[in-house]
Amino acid sequence: MSLEIAKKLIECELTISKLYSTSAEHFPELSDFWNGLAQEEIGHANTIEDLLSQVDGRMLKLNKKRFNIRPLEISIEHAENIISRIEFGELDLIGVLSLALDIEQSVIESKYYEIFEGGSREYSDRLKQVRNESRGHSMLISDMKQKALAGEI
Repeated sequence: MSLEIAKKLIECELTISKLYSTSAEHFPELSDFWNGLAQEEIGHANTIEDLLSQVDGRMLKLNKKRFNIRPLEISIEHAENIISRIEFGELDLIGVLSLALDIEQSVIESKYYEIFEGGSREYSDRLKQVRNESRGHSMLISDMKQKALAGEI
């Protein structure tokens, strides 16, 4: 089950990346902003995939009791719903920023990355980087939302 959760975490990162890429297409005035976030999400997925390939049951393990897969599935479904709403023109920029912020904060608060246990300092540092980048995404999106609300965009 924990392997399935780790794979679902990769899918979640890639779906969030698609959300940001879709946002870049539909809000071209912020395409660099959205594309930068999208690329980092792909990097997160690659990091998780690489760590998953390093799991050996001794040095790096998966915490089998840490997570329920359903919240990840809900996050993916939510992101896919937002993508559809963007594509159908149902959301303005502030709406997309608000929903993207919700998703980033949900990922941070869920601590999904704690599925990995043990490992070397390198593993810990890589996971810490993913967590810090997710926090950074949250701050960047929040700042952009404030600019949009202030009419600066």
